[in-house]
Amino acid sequence: MTPPELSEEIASLLPGNAELIVVPQCGHMSTLEQPAAVAEAFVRKLARVDAAAPSVRCD
Repeated sequence: MTPPELSEEIASLLPGNAELIVVPQCGHMSTLEQPAAVAEAFVRKLARVDAAAPSVRCD
């Protein structure tokens, strides 16, 4: 497992709007260990991406 401090450092070095999300009570198999927490994190991220995307009409 990657220590949280190293994960924070890695995230801070990524370009763009990278975000580190720490899932409590979880190891390296987050989608199996805490599926609801991972799904919620994805939903929040996708909502921010969707809100930032330009509106496109398909008429």
